[in-house]
Amino acid sequence: MKSLVDPQSQTDPSFKSTKLYTRMTASEVRRQLIAQYGYTEEELPTSETIRRKLNDLGYTLKRVLKTKPIKKIPETEAIFEQVKQINTQA
Repeated sequence: MKSLVDPQSQTDPSFKSTKLYTRMTASEVRRQLIAQYGYTEEELPTSETIRRKLNDLGYTLKRVLKTKPIKKIPETEAIFEQVKQINTQA
Protein backbone atom coordinates (compact mmCIF):
# COMPACT_ATOMS: atom_id res chain seq x y z
CA MET A 1 0.00 0.00 0.00
CA LYS A 2 2.82 2.40 0.84
CA SER A 3 4.31 2.03 -2.64
CA LEU A 4 0.99 3.18 -4.11
CA VAL A 5 0.27 6.00 -1.68
CA ASP A 6 3.75 7.50 -1.13
CA PRO A 7 4.06 9.10 -4.60
CA GLN A 8 0.63 10.72 -4.08
CA SER A 9 1.40 12.05 -0.58
CA GLN A 10 2.65 15.30 0.88
CA THR A 11 3.60 16.41 4.35
CA ASP A 12 1.86 19.20 6.20
CA PRO A 13 3.14 22.39 4.47
CA SER A 14 3.49 24.21 7.78
CA PHE A 15 5.24 21.19 9.40
CA LYS A 16 2.93 21.46 12.41
CA SER A 17 2.14 17.74 12.35
CA THR A 18 3.75 14.52 11.22
CA LYS A 19 0.72 13.43 9.20
CA LEU A 20 1.03 12.67 5.53
CA TYR A 21 -1.78 13.92 3.35
CA THR A 22 -2.68 11.87 0.31
CA ARG A 23 -5.02 12.43 -2.61
CA MET A 24 -5.79 8.71 -3.00
CA THR A 25 -8.94 7.36 -1.43
CA ALA A 26 -9.03 3.93 0.17
CA SER A 27 -11.26 2.73 -2.68
CA GLU A 28 -8.69 3.91 -5.21
CA VAL A 29 -5.90 2.14 -3.29
CA ARG A 30 -8.00 -1.04 -3.39
CA ARG A 31 -8.59 -0.68 -7.16
CA GLN A 32 -4.86 -0.09 -7.76
CA LEU A 33 -3.90 -3.16 -5.70
CA ILE A 34 -6.16 -5.23 -7.95
CA ALA A 35 -4.95 -3.61 -11.20
CA GLN A 36 -1.22 -3.38 -10.49
CA TYR A 37 -0.53 -6.28 -8.16
CA GLY A 38 -3.05 -8.85 -9.39
CA TYR A 39 -5.06 -9.26 -6.20
CA THR A 40 -8.64 -10.45 -6.52
CA GLU A 41 -11.67 -8.81 -4.92
CA GLU A 42 -11.96 -11.67 -2.43
CA GLU A 43 -8.31 -11.48 -1.34
CA LEU A 44 -8.47 -7.84 -0.28
CA PRO A 45 -10.19 -6.36 2.76
CA THR A 46 -12.93 -3.76 2.38
CA SER A 47 -12.19 -0.12 1.60
CA GLU A 48 -13.06 0.75 5.19
CA THR A 49 -10.36 -1.61 6.49
CA ILE A 50 -7.83 -0.18 4.02
CA ARG A 51 -8.77 3.35 5.15
CA ARG A 52 -8.13 2.40 8.79
CA LYS A 53 -4.79 0.84 7.89
CA LEU A 54 -3.76 3.95 5.94
CA ASN A 55 -4.69 6.08 8.96
CA ASP A 56 -2.61 3.79 11.20
CA LEU A 57 0.33 4.30 8.83
CA GLY A 58 -0.05 8.07 9.20
CA TYR A 59 -1.86 8.86 5.95
CA THR A 60 -4.86 11.16 5.92
CA LEU A 61 -7.10 11.88 2.96
CA LYS A 62 -7.04 15.64 2.69
CA ARG A 63 -6.39 18.22 0.07
CA VAL A 64 -3.17 19.95 0.99
CA LEU A 65 -3.72 23.64 1.58
CA LYS A 66 -1.14 26.20 0.66
CA THR A 67 0.42 28.01 3.55
CA LYS A 68 -1.02 31.42 4.14
CA PRO A 69 1.38 34.35 3.85
CA ILE A 70 2.41 36.16 6.98
CA LYS A 71 0.58 39.42 7.56
CA LYS A 72 2.24 42.52 6.19
CA ILE A 73 4.49 44.45 8.49
CA PRO A 74 3.71 48.16 8.90
CA GLU A 75 6.84 49.14 6.96
CA THR A 76 5.72 47.27 3.81
CA GLU A 77 3.90 50.23 2.29
CA ALA A 78 6.84 52.54 3.03
CA ILE A 79 9.25 50.10 1.38
CA PHE A 80 7.17 49.87 -1.78
CA GLU A 81 6.72 53.65 -1.88
CA GLN A 82 10.49 54.08 -1.69
CA VAL A 83 11.03 51.52 -4.47
CA LYS A 84 8.45 53.34 -6.61
CA GLN A 85 10.25 56.66 -6.10
CA ILE A 86 13.61 55.14 -7.00
CA ASN A 87 12.15 53.60 -10.16
CA THR A 88 10.63 56.90 -11.29
CA GLN A 89 13.96 58.69 -10.72
CA ALA A 90 15.89 56.10 -12.74
